[in-house]
Amino acid sequence: SHAAGRRRRPDFPPHSGETVLPRLPGMMRAIPFAGAPVAQRWIRPLSRLVPWRPAILAARPAVRPALASRAHSSIARVRPDAASAAVEPSWADGAFGPGTAAPLIHPSAVVHEGARLGAGVVVGPYCIVGAEVTLAERVRLHSHVVLSGHTSIGPESEIFPFAAVGARPQDLKYRGEVSSTRVGARCQVHHHAHVCGGTAGGGGLTSLGDDCLIMSHVHVGHDCTLGSGVILASKASLAGHVTVGQGAQVSGHACVHQRVRIGRGAFVAAAAVLLDDLLPYGMAAGATRATVETLNLRGLRRLRTHPAELRAMLRAFRALFNLPAPA
Repeated sequence: SHAAGRRRRPDFPPHSGETVLPRLPGMMRAIPFAGAPVAQRWIRPLSRLVPWRPAILAARPAVRPALASRAHSSIARVRPDAASAAVEPSWADGAFGPGTAAPLIHPSAVVHEGARLGAGVVVGPYCIVGAEVTLAERVRLHSHVVLSGHTSIGPESEIFPFAAVGARPQDLKYRGEVSSTRVGARCQVHHHAHVCGGTAGGGGLTSLGDDCLIMSHVHVGHDCTLGSGVILASKASLAGHVTVGQGAQVSGHACVHQRVRIGRGAFVAAAAVLLDDLLPYGMAAGATRATVETLNLRGLRRLRTHPAELRAMLRAFRALFNLPAPA
C-alpha cells in the first residue's frame, strides 16, 4: 500500500560517536553522561520535576561538566559546600522543605556573590538577587522575582512570580542614595507586586511588618511603613510616605494619597480614594473622595472585642463625628 511504501522518518539520528536522543514533546533538552553513550537523562519542565538540587554536583561527578557549563555566568552564584549539599530536603513535606540546610538555587537564577542566603532558601527559575540582598531562613522565591537595593526578607516569607521588591524609588527627588527595604517574617508578596525602596527624604526605608499579605499587582510606594498583619488586596496602591497600622486592610483598586496614615484595624473599601487620615478601626468608602462611614465592626468582632467595649467605641465615634444616636 501507499502507507506501507512511505519512508518512515527514523526515530534516532545516525550514530556519530555519541548517542543523542530526539526532542520529544514536553521535554526541554538532554544532558549526555560522559562514558555512557546509551544512557541519557532529560530535564523535564519544572512543573513535573522538583527544582534543581545542588547535591547532584556532589553525587554525580560525571554530570559536572554539563551542569557547570549551563550554570556559568559572569555573576557568581551562591553555592553550598559539598558536605551541606549532600543534605537534600523532603519536597513532599511542604513548600520550604523542612530540614534543608543548604540553599537551593535554580541554574537559570542570577544570585550576586555578595547576597546573603539563609538555610533552606529556595531561589526559583530566572530570579535575580542583588548584591545587598539578605534572605533569612526558609525564604522562597518562586520564579522571575527581582530583589534589588538594600533589601532584607524575613524568615519563611514567600515571593511569587514577577514581583519586584526593593525597586528604585519612583521619586524625582531620588539621587541614587542608599535605598532600603525590609520585609518581615511570614509575608506573602504575590504576582506582579511592586515594593519601592526608601528615600533620604523619608528615612531611607520602606518597611513591611510580619505576616503581611500583599496580593497581585499591588504598588507600595517609597518610604511606606506597614504594621504586622496588613492586607493589601489586588491592585491597591499606596503613594509615598504612607503609614498603615497593624491589622488594617486596603481593598482592591483602592488608592491612598501620599503621607496619609491609616490607623490600626481600619478598613478601606474597594475602589476608594483615601485623601485624609483614617482613624483606628474606622471604615472609609467613596470612589471620588473616601469618607469615614462607620467603625470596622466586622473586624472588631473578628478580634473578639467585648460587646461592652464595642458599644463604648460606637458612642465615642458618634460623639467625635457629631452623629445622631440611633433611634
